[in-house]
Formats: sequence, C-alpha cells, structure tokens
Amino acid sequence: MKIKKTSIPIYGGDLALILTDDVDELRKYLPDHHIEPECIYGHAVMHGGRGIKGKNSGKRWARQTYSIILNFNHDTSRVTHGTIIHEVEHVKNMLFSARDIETNPDDDETQAYFMEWVTNQIYLWLDKLDMVDKIHVKRSD
Repeated sequence: MKIKKTSIPIYGGDLALILTDDVDELRKYLPDHHIEPECIYGHAVMHGGRGIKGKNSGKRWARQTYSIILNFNHDTSRVTHGTIIHEVEHVKNMLFSARDIETNPDDDETQAYFMEWVTNQIYLWLDKLDMVDKIHVKRSD
C-alpha cells in the first residue's frame, strides 16, 4: 500500500491518495470504515478531525483527511480515469458539506477549480510513482 498526502489549500485539511492491491491491509489501516473488497476499485472517505462524529478518530488522522482509495487488484473492475473523477466528485462533496459551502450550478467555478486541483494532485502522484499506465479507459476488456 502506498499513501501520498498533502495539505488542501484554502479549505484546510489534507488530501490523501491511497493506492493498494491488498484490501485486507487497507481495512487494517482504516479500521473505522466498512470496506467490501468486491465493491472497491475506487472509494472516497473522510476521516479524522472533527469530521467524524465530532471527535478525533486517532493520532494518525489528527486533521480532517479526505482520501481517495484506488484498488489495483479488483476481480472484475479496473481503475479508470472515470473512476478517479468519480472519487474526486465525492471528495469535493464531502469537503464542501463539512465546510458548509453551498453549491450553485449557475456559479460552479469554485467547485471546478477544487476538482481540477485534486485531479492534478492525483495524476502528479501517479506520475511520480510511475503508475499512470495502470489507469485504464475501460473497466474491463
């Protein structure tokens, strides 16, 4: 399992990218989250800080962290570019909800800039880890 983490500008908290091919190891790392291996090829979670039931969930996540999990060992589905943007949308919604930021479909530049930043972070990390080639266009052959 590989984890990359960075501070989220403007809004606060952290963004984490968790890359795994071992769901059991992932479950040990995030014990407070129900993770079904047959469902997870991409997943987004918020943990730590005051975002979980108003209390700190442990020293590892002392700050509110928004994680995107990509599982590269799924039985039937592969991680796609679409999977990434799907999970970025979830992270955006979780963060905006936690910050009480109201969204407006007629004025969505704030959302678009945030999603662009998160997506760029993910692809920069994937490139640095030489893993961009593991992202597919289709979920299956």
